[in-house]
Amino acid sequence: MAKRKASAPEHLPSVTGLRTSGGTAKQQEFNQYVARINFLKEQLASQRAALSQARVRVQKEVQPLITQLVEKRRAFVHLLDRAYHLEFFQKQEKEKIAFLIQKLAYDLIDTYGAEDLKDLYAQYAPNTFAPDPQEEQVPEIPEEEPAPDIEDYEAWEAQQQQHREAQQKARQKAKKQKEKASELKLELSSLTKASRKIYTTLVKLLHPDKELDPEARIWKEEAMKRITIAYNQDDFFELLRLQMEFLHLEEEHLDQVPEDQLTYYLKLLTDQIQDLERELQHFQTGTQANFFQRFAGTERQMDLKFRKVKKELKDELSQLDLELRVLQEPLQLREFLKQMRNFQ
Repeated sequence: MAKRKASAPEHLPSVTGLRTSGGTAKQQEFNQYVARINFLKEQLASQRAALSQARVRVQKEVQPLITQLVEKRRAFVHLLDRAYHLEFFQKQEKEKIAFLIQKLAYDLIDTYGAEDLKDLYAQYAPNTFAPDPQEEQVPEIPEEEPAPDIEDYEAWEAQQQQHREAQQKARQKAKKQKEKASELKLELSSLTKASRKIYTTLVKLLHPDKELDPEARIWKEEAMKRITIAYNQDDFFELLRLQMEFLHLEEEHLDQVPEDQLTYYLKLLTDQIQDLERELQHFQTGTQANFFQRFAGTERQMDLKFRKVKKELKDELSQLDLELRVLQEPLQLREFLKQMRNFQ
């Protein structure tokens, strides 16, 4: 019995490039680049999914504990404020209490946006968040810059030269940026034209209306859906990948891709690989790196990280509960203050 053709619907291809063996060096290189791009895309998708999941879990599991912690710290600040006004405490003890109020209130205001503590904070550390209006009204008198002495003239001239060189470099940089923007615009235009060309080629090759075999027709309908989606999304690289995939299945069409066209494709694929690698690196060194390292990862890693963070927060909540109960008593607060050394 003859083997069924690969075009049958139950044998949808998973080929992602040209043939893995044989072919020209550029065709094999193309395959390697496509494989690398697919790997990087999978990694990025995994990282994004992990980051998104971690953010959801932070809001659901961690944020409520942080909210409780902020409220208890706020209550502790008010406890200290009440204690400060008691005659029971001596001057040095009150200095320590004031220091604690400043430190805790500042952290709550700066980190958690506890605006209601600003007035209280100002009583113990004035002019930190709001400048003194009287100081603003006093204009600064600029000092008159003396003319350079003869001995300093060479140094002054060197500074002027450095200034001129810096201005020249800035102009050159702006010019290069403008040229790069023009090149990018031209390249995007070329990509759009190339996408249209690939799309037209694939439509001619795989349009289901030209297929008489019912099974092959179904397969081509599915293929055209993928091609149309990629074209409508202006995804040149996906169209390129599909072109290589389907030309591979139609061996007689494989030679339609000339070497110079492959050379251009290889350049574009190289650029895409670099962009994907930079984006992936951003998870390790970018603005979200700390958050990612603390909360995200595999499912097991996230479970371990969240368990650790929640335990730390719950332990701190328990400690604050104890302090709020015990330190209501002035004698206990005095003992607590005795433990503070070198607080300034």
